[in-house]
Amino acid sequence: MDSACSSNINYIVDTVAPTISTGSPSANFAKNGDTITYTLTFTNAAAIPMTVGSVTLNTTGSATCSRALTGTGLTTRTLTFTNCTGDGTGGFSIAALAASNQAGLTSDATAPSATFTVDNTVATLSSFSPAASSVNTIPSSIVVTMSETVLAGSVATGDFAVSGTCTSAPTVSAVTPSGSAITVALTGGTCTNSQTLTLTLNANQITDRAANAAPAASQSVTYTFDTVAPSVGSQAPAAGQFNPLPTSIAFTMDADIQAGSVATTDFTVSGCTTNPTVATAARSSSGVVTVTLSGGTCANGETMTVQLNANSV
Repeated sequence: MDSACSSNINYIVDTVAPTISTGSPSANFAKNGDTITYTLTFTNAAAIPMTVGSVTLNTTGSATCSRALTGTGLTTRTLTFTNCTGDGTGGFSIAALAASNQAGLTSDATAPSATFTVDNTVATLSSFSPAASSVNTIPSSIVVTMSETVLAGSVATGDFAVSGTCTSAPTVSAVTPSGSAITVALTGGTCTNSQTLTLTLNANQITDRAANAAPAASQSVTYTFDTVAPSVGSQAPAAGQFNPLPTSIAFTMDADIQAGSVATTDFTVSGCTTNPTVATAARSSSGVVTVTLSGGTCANGETMTVQLNANSV
């Protein structure tokens, strides 16, 4: 009996090289002690000979991290970064030949991955606004500016303390973080002349985006209350008879005057046929305001009066 046998040999054509998706970091910020992971996804891979040595760490600044590679199978690996020190950014690239397909085609080197920020520096206080100074009313709000962006959810009214010698201290009623600035709202309180008000940012209460607690030590600003208006103690030249009229008068106050708070409109000249005008008016030295006069005509027997207006300086 005759018989016939046939056999088939199948050839698979695979011209698509495997690819690797590097994914995104598990967190955007890290400090020493944190763990950042990436899930690497392989497509069209028949073998993945990749090792941790295939991974190049890409960093900026002083940042550096340890890395480890785990996982099996033909679809994913987990890349883990730990022990991140310094400050900067971290990411990675994968060398070519990390994976191959059934036809022996190999993966290309990957582009640099998405990065995360390495931050091991504790935020410090940059400023209080208003700064320490003499005030006559309780500030309704004080802006606390840090050296870097703070984590909004880490800021609370209890992070701040109010102290001083006021008759009754205001309370911290609200805190509003925005970037590196925190607006602290104050409510209530009674403070009188010579009393003090201190706002303190307690130590290690707020955090930056990498969860570094700040500030390392408490920081404070103190305001001293000056609620008594200055008055004129004397003037030079003193009142008297003059010919010609004085062109400059120095008013000595019983308290110093804030520089820049004096204007020509703070003074009024009266009593003459044609009153001189106040040409300049400025704080000339501690507690002294000097006024210069220009023009004007005063007849015999007329009295020129130069008046410092109420509530003007």
